Amino acid sequence: MFTFDPKSIDLPGAGASDPARFSVRPLPVSNNEIPSEHVAGSTVANLPGGESVRFTRVKDSLIVGPSEALVFLQGEGGTMYCVDSSLLPCIAPITFLPEVLSCPGMLLEPKERVLEDPALFLAGQASRAPFHWPHDALTRLLAFERTGESARILIPSYQANSRFIVESLRLLGIAEDRIEYIHPNERIRAKELWLSEDLAPHDPKLNVLLEMLRTRMLEGAGCDPYCSRSLGQGRSVYISRQGTPEKRGIQNADEFLELAQRYGFEEHRLERLSVREQVRLAAETTRVLAPHGAGLFNTLYMPGGDVVEMFPIDSNGKDTNLPCWGRLLDAHASQGRSLSWRAIESAIIRSSDRELDKFLIIADLDKIEACLRAPHSGSTNVWTRV
Repeated sequence: MFTFDPKSIDLPGAGASDPARFSVRPLPVSNNEIPSEHVAGSTVANLPGGESVRFTRVKDSLIVGPSEALVFLQGEGGTMYCVDSSLLPCIAPITFLPEVLSCPGMLLEPKERVLEDPALFLAGQASRAPFHWPHDALTRLLAFERTGESARILIPSYQANSRFIVESLRLLGIAEDRIEYIHPNERIRAKELWLSEDLAPHDPKLNVLLEMLRTRMLEGAGCDPYCSRSLGQGRSVYISRQGTPEKRGIQNADEFLELAQRYGFEEHRLERLSVREQVRLAAETTRVLAPHGAGLFNTLYMPGGDVVEMFPIDSNGKDTNLPCWGRLLDAHASQGRSLSWRAIESAIIRSSDRELDKFLIIADLDKIEACLRAPHSGSTNVWTRV
């Protein structure tokens, strides 16, 4: 899926012609094409309903990380391969020189730390985000647990400071001594490393894995995953991003909040809550109002209900964010839970064209009130634009 362009990004200490200048870009390479000399075995996780996830065990892997973890494999004849850490484990040939591994800008500590125990490469750069961590990383962890194999969990050390990452692992019952942190500019030689097959976002296996994650997280938070509530029985929650207003905060916040409170919505800033508290809140909620953002992943833990999302578009009607919720809705549908989802097209105000993810959302009060006045009467478990 990925390879490197040696002329793209400067790493610390790298010069203009240095091979340590690299970036990740798509290529049509499947992660099933792991060089045979690296494959030490494989196993399959059998999921409920007959689906399965394959894990491949590779040997003698070099793991390094300037700001994110990368796994390198040294093939025969000097060929280099890389396991991308951005979202999913993928294999691709490396197009830059092997000297990158000894470049001072890449590796400030030339000494290798040897990891004797088998390890599971779980997450890298993009999985620091609250949506991608549970969706891409924790689902694979739960699949691996069903293989019966034992392994340490490899994650970059900066994630030790990410509360939602540490707390979610704790809710799943993962002991701290099972986690192996990869430190900046460190390199680790893993004698045995497990890699998941590539699970694309549209893969139906994710329905099963997300339902498994829902059950485990709710149980870990002390909630009944099989509890059902009708629309009027649960809490009404407005997921606020006003704590980080430059990233999808509400521009007309006072008028919007007055409207939300008039219809019984409580304002919650998820960054102030522990993961356990977030899960417990979602388990009691049957109406959600929120701007597009990672906090909406918590709708997975709802017993069902109605979601109204402020979906940002720019001035010419172009989407600024892709909808990410299809698999969450599919997971609910697979168990007979009904969740309606209406995405209100909402204009935005940008402070800079260079920061595409930073903008204020202009709440369309008339459309929002029309949605709040009456529950959705159309198809459920479908993302619908309004």
